[in-house]
Amino acid sequence: MFEDAFKLKITPVGLEKDAATQYTSAVRAVLYKIYQSQSGKALLGSIRFHGFVVDIIPYPDEEGDACGADVEPNYDQVTTIVMPTVRYTPGKFTKGGSCAHLPGKGWTESILFHELVHALRDISQSKRRDYTGVVMTGGLYRYDTFEEFIAVLCEDIYTSERGNPHMLLGDHRGITPLDPELADSFKFFASGSRTYRFVARFCQENPGFSKLMSQVRASFNPLAAYYKDPQKALRYSSQPSAHERDADGVWGKMFERKRERTLPAGGPPNVPAPRPYGVPIRRP
Repeated sequence: MFEDAFKLKITPVGLEKDAATQYTSAVRAVLYKIYQSQSGKALLGSIRFHGFVVDIIPYPDEEGDACGADVEPNYDQVTTIVMPTVRYTPGKFTKGGSCAHLPGKGWTESILFHELVHALRDISQSKRRDYTGVVMTGGLYRYDTFEEFIAVLCEDIYTSERGNPHMLLGDHRGITPLDPELADSFKFFASGSRTYRFVARFCQENPGFSKLMSQVRASFNPLAAYYKDPQKALRYSSQPSAHERDADGVWGKMFERKRERTLPAGGPPNVPAPRPYGVPIRRP
């Protein structure tokens, strides 16, 4: 089967015969679509390179997340490798699915691409290094974690290569579009003063995959910018606009924490709209 060539195993856990067959065929079709892109070839080839099998199973309905997809990292004490299981159901993102309302097209492929980036980080052992005090703060705090920052960045490059069938994402908080002023390969580094540092770290931890992604022909490709002219990328992360976004992020995170302590259970999510660059900062 197609997926076997890339060390991927589609396992329709909990599904009966017909449903299991449909699930396997649907996931295989999504993987094949992903592979048609340069980004997809880079990602699937990198997973194959590491030689560990990545399972893909349905996302359990009992989790209660209509648009859910994630990766369960299982630490193997014998090999000391984090063995990932991708939980993903393509039907959620197609017509009639619980997430069919998402704006634009192509989410079925983008979501799986995102989760497979997490899986690659697991099997390459890179993710084991994220327990070194990395905290997403400043202009990048809405990415939540370093791992999500990497996955969203790679997903956006993939989306851009496909001609932007849906928006580029600006964080890990639902469907938040990337600020148009940052939707440029070099200008993206002005997202915050630590953007350059985090991209550099990713390229050092996954040199093979990151270099392959940097060769993807896409209008938005910060990895290509980093490898082409790292000093120019660093200058963007040192610009006043990057530090201004850091300041906004500090206040935004403080606001969310304070609001969480006062909101009743089941209240609205803490997602204040980001302030457009150029609008004066107003402190509480």
